[in-house]
Amino acid sequence: MGMTGRTKKLSAVIGVVWGLMARLTFALQVQVEWDPPSSNTDGSPATGVAGYKVRYGTASRNYGIVLDAGNSLKTALQDLREGVTYYIVVSAYDSGKVEGDFSPELAWTAPDRTPPQIVPPAPQILKASTNGWATLPDWCPLVSVTDNCSDTANIVVSQTPAPQTPLRAGAATVTILARD
Repeated sequence: MGMTGRTKKLSAVIGVVWGLMARLTFALQVQVEWDPPSSNTDGSPATGVAGYKVRYGTASRNYGIVLDAGNSLKTALQDLREGVTYYIVVSAYDSGKVEGDFSPELAWTAPDRTPPQIVPPAPQILKASTNGWATLPDWCPLVSVTDNCSDTANIVVSQTPAPQTPLRAGAATVTILARD
């Protein structure tokens, strides 16, 4: 954007998103903080900053949401989706609403707080050998696992006791966990 007269373009905000925190409330949100610009793009001291705009979206360099943070050095991004990567930039503007360059882009992935769902297999019966022992098979492949945002290929399924563990005849509890 070209500048005319005595107006100077503000430089990009440096230090975007320090102290990033995610808080889970009714919807996922993150507090974004940044440092004010110290100079204009021409190297002169930054003066006359009237406010900041925060842009973010789910594709790099494609920011569908614009927030005006006023003269605050922080704002909250709200209604974020678990497991989704957001791309965030900040820019400063002067009293004439002339906006400076974007800060360096920050990529941040909202944490996945929802555990995978497991559909267990039907109760299994092992036949004990004549000495009263049985070897526990691997029952992980028998469970069905789904998740809100992870590819099922990235979900680790484990079993306790581990497969090949000897068990005495009688009832035993086998725990199957899924982690994304």
